[in-house]
Amino acid sequence: QDILLIAIGLVFIFEGIFPLALPDLWRNAFSKVIKFKTGQIRFYGLLSVLIGIIILFIGSNLMSQW
Repeated sequence: QDILLIAIGLVFIFEGIFPLALPDLWRNAFSKVIKFKTGQIRFYGLLSVLIGIIILFIGSNLMSQW
């Protein structure tokens, strides 16, 4: 459970860095995303999930080697 809380905390940190550091650029990017079609948004969601799974897989393999 501790790892899950750490992971959720890291998500919030990384999600907040961009709008904190570059709010105008973030607003511009977000306004473009709103105009995407549903299929495009789902594609980027799927891509994010797959990248996350790959990172977790690589990380778990690296940790098991230690």
